[in-house]
Parts: sequence; C-alpha cells; structure tokens
Amino acid sequence: MDARAAAPMALARRVACVLPGQCEICRRWGWERLCRACREQFAVERARCTRCGLATGAALAACGSCLQAPPPFARTIVALDYAFPWDGIIGRWKFGAHPELASPLASLLAQAVAREFAQRTAAAPELAPSTAAAPEL
Repeated sequence: MDARAAAPMALARRVACVLPGQCEICRRWGWERLCRACREQFAVERARCTRCGLATGAALAACGSCLQAPPPFARTIVALDYAFPWDGIIGRWKFGAHPELASPLASLLAQAVAREFAQRTAAAPELAPSTAAAPEL
C-alpha cells in the first residue's frame, strides 16, 4: 500500500482514538468497545470443568469427558463461552482485521486469570509464617 492510500486509514485510526464508538454487541454509543451492560449480561462467570473449561451445572474438578479421556493439560482458564455474541466478536478479531478488539477480549481473560489466582491463593495453606507477624528480637 502506497503512502497516499495509507494516509486516510492512519487518519481514521487517530480519529477513532478520540471519538466515542459503538459497543460491538448492542451498538450503543460510548467509550468502550464492549459496554458494561453487555459484559455483565454476556460475560457471566460460570461453573466449569477445571480441565477443559466446558461450562457445567456445578463446580466439578473434571467433566465426564475429561474423566474418561483426560486432555494432555491439567487446567484451563476460560473467560467466556465460544457462543453468541463472543463467537462473532472473536471471529471479527481473528479473521476480520479488527485488532482494536484484542484489548477488550484480553481484559476479559485477564479478569478470569485474576479470579482464578485469587481463588487459588485464598485456598492455599500458608507454608511458612509471615515475616510481618514475627516478634521482634
């Protein structure tokens, strides 16, 4: 692409950074690619198989499929189901040349990782006494 053809695209990217856009799901105008209302409605935390990430009705260490044929990995952290509306958004990001969708999707995954880390550290026993609680000598 020559410089003349690239200039309008570069200008459009700069303008998009300072003007509001539409939510990818509900198309409401705002400053976020995925508005809070849609994240709360569609990015619902679910009980999942800890091995494959499949949504289950209850918190299970492993679903029936993973018990029968365990995958070659021990744990999966899942932010959302690959179903409406996320399948379309992920498809636009991966195949539709929409890199601006990477940040909101990565944010959802980072939140899922943070929840998992918080649950694991809260459940982990303290292996050594805390130095803050040690008496002064």
